[in-house]
Amino acid sequence: MRCVLSLASAFSSILCVRIVRLILLLPLISLVHPWVLAEAGQSGGQRVLDESWTFRDGAPEGVGTLAQTGDGFLWLGGSTGLFCFDGTRFEHFHPASGDRLQLEFRAEAFNATNSLVFAVPANVINAAGFGVVTFTANTPRQVQVPLKLAF
Repeated sequence: MRCVLSLASAFSSILCVRIVRLILLLPLISLVHPWVLAEAGQSGGQRVLDESWTFRDGAPEGVGTLAQTGDGFLWLGGSTGLFCFDGTRFEHFHPASGDRLQLEFRAEAFNATNSLVFAVPANVINAAGFGVVTFTANTPRQVQVPLKLAF
């Protein structure tokens, strides 16, 4: 037990020393001028690009959906079609010549007329609710309208 206590106290003292060092270094870090940090970032660290694209560069107008695939491509969908962006240019997506876009629309309804089906009445003879129907046996109206696009 004594070994565990000494280990815990040693850990807490190391943690306190590191916190004090961090607190003492914060004012020094804040004195570093931003242009020094900017030059340090350009000298071999990671680059951050600040670029924007408009429809003049080929970007689609009216983008409504955005998705990124595992290989890094950005897919943009909107009123003008589906576009693939690889980091440098936008390509309008067209299915292969033999393929066609197929749109499937279905409407499914369960209990469309919302008919009422009574359940079995209570059947305990000496109960107060004997012969009374207290619930229905069917579900309420349910409507599904799926739309499927295959390409």
